[in-house]
Amino acid sequence: MDNYDYQKIMNYFPPVNPNIENILYEADITYTTYKSISPLKVPEKGEIYSNNILNNLRTLRILLNSDITNERFIYELNRLVQAWGPGGYYNKNILNPTLLDLINKINIKYQKQQELINQANKITLDYEIHQLENDISDISIKNKKYKKLNIKDLDLSKLGINKTKSIIKKSHKKKP
Repeated sequence: MDNYDYQKIMNYFPPVNPNIENILYEADITYTTYKSISPLKVPEKGEIYSNNILNNLRTLRILLNSDITNERFIYELNRLVQAWGPGGYYNKNILNPTLLDLINKINIKYQKQQELINQANKITLDYEIHQLENDISDISIKNKKYKKLNIKDLDLSKLGINKTKSIIKKSHKKKP
């Protein structure tokens, strides 16, 4: 998700003012102060949203304004749609239709981005396998009689052993 999409979404979820305890009053003041758009539809005349809904919205605002990953951010938006969107828990869509459209667009972009990442990973893996096959095909193993290994032919300097020092060979022969 790019910064532009993030900013558009965050217009619906301003930071919570922790100094105001009354949920309804805090939402009213904060949304007015930040000139934010309500993520909820305007309730019908004579109705208001329950404290439970406003409290859940407040919790979501805190979470979305914290340091979370893009994946978690999108996950939380989709949970919001599952709960309050069409066919949600309340069998009623209480979300602002503009917000729903924006979340759908972000989901489509995110899905396309994931598909591109998966394709790139597959191409990289195919390339690495091809390179490995080429490297293996360049190795030739011939059946030769091996001569006895002479200690003088070895480069033991990488092991911190000097060739001039004597190496003691232990014999493991059984005594009769």
